[in-house]
Amino acid sequence: SSSSHSSSKLLVLKAKKEYEKWYKQNIVNIPVELLQSSTEYHDPKHCTKLPNLFDLNFNNIYWQSLTTKNRGIAYFLSAYYDNRYLIENRPMLRIISVIKEVDLPFVKYCQIWFKNEKKLIRSNVSNPITMEPFKTPLHTYILSCNVPKEYSMHIPTAVSLVEGECDLATNILKVNYNMPKDGGDKENFAICIKGIDYPHQDLSFYLVEYIELCRLMGVHKLFIYDYDSHPNMSMVLRYYEIQDQVQVIPMTIPGTRPNLHGLIHEYVKVYTHEKHVYERIPHNDCFYMNIHKYKYLAFFDLDEIMIPNEGKTWSQLINAVMKKEKRNKGSKYEPPSAYLFQGTIYNDALRQPYGWDPDIPKHMFMLQNVYRIPFNSRYPKQIIDTERNLGISNHKPQKCIGICKTHHMQPSEAYISHFRTECKGKCKTVIKDTNTWKYKEELIENVEKSLRNIGLL
Repeated sequence: SSSSHSSSKLLVLKAKKEYEKWYKQNIVNIPVELLQSSTEYHDPKHCTKLPNLFDLNFNNIYWQSLTTKNRGIAYFLSAYYDNRYLIENRPMLRIISVIKEVDLPFVKYCQIWFKNEKKLIRSNVSNPITMEPFKTPLHTYILSCNVPKEYSMHIPTAVSLVEGECDLATNILKVNYNMPKDGGDKENFAICIKGIDYPHQDLSFYLVEYIELCRLMGVHKLFIYDYDSHPNMSMVLRYYEIQDQVQVIPMTIPGTRPNLHGLIHEYVKVYTHEKHVYERIPHNDCFYMNIHKYKYLAFFDLDEIMIPNEGKTWSQLINAVMKKEKRNKGSKYEPPSAYLFQGTIYNDALRQPYGWDPDIPKHMFMLQNVYRIPFNSRYPKQIIDTERNLGISNHKPQKCIGICKTHHMQPSEAYISHFRTECKGKCKTVIKDTNTWKYKEELIENVEKSLRNIGLL
């Protein structure tokens, strides 16, 4: 009957919508709509075509790969459109990649695909940005391709990396161009947190305190890369994602390294030199994800936070420092590529001889731990200017647009608080520092409210 036929059609349409929704949520770096379209792409050289979904080489869920003729291999995570005004040959495409050094020269061409252009555009891979070298098989690179001038007014939909101009691509990455909502101005501050990995340790109470403290200091959003989290921590992250204060990016390691639940945690504990290589991936992915959305990006671990001494918010701090620098340097002043901060360690071992503070809930780890060791400038952490950088390493900019200029913050201005559970023999000199207490009343109120909303209290 016609009614049953209509019902069947509706079910098919509903299933199709659910299928498309699943694709968008789970296959985030592939231009699914482009691959599902019936558009025929014209190749001026008449030698290749748009790959289909099953031409692609997938690796560890979020990666795609290219195998070269000499059996080399390159892994690709994401692609970004870079149209910053200081870029000499803008616009550029930036591809977050992990490659064996000997195989890098074989990744030669970008095949660029536009939604409304029925023609394949080619561009050479140029000026790969490498991170600090480690003695490991794989290295993190940012590959770049120039978008030809005649297409500079159009945003590419996707890009493929190939060895030969006529190769059928085995990868195709959605090109991301993330702009402020409603065409507004950039937000001031976001934090990029690399690969959290706590499969067995429940830090959910600490995580709430951390996020709420960031909010009080004027941080707009946290981008948290997640290898493996305790269920309670995942619950906290979902709560803040709904409020658009956190974005969680699921993460795996490329290649043949383990990615099973719990196993990645054991692996990076043993192979720490490889861990440092993999840390560059979320740093640079987060950087290019946000170059057009935020003025400044901070790169911290989850147990680190920058506390300003000048003012209560990061904006007050940066504005005060800029004002001071402009006054001292006059017309010679140039904004730095990055602000570098010395660090200090706070932990339970330092607090224990003094007991708990009765006015603060025991689960408020940062507010309870106000005993620290002297400052250490050996491994600074950074807040970078998104207009002036090209590549990010752990402790400083790796490559900048022009010369990398850094401003070293004095502890009297601001510093990194590194919260640990143990001291590892560095705790002979202990200093009481209650800088975080300037947020105490508001922070306790906000944390308690959020813990109740989440269902942890």
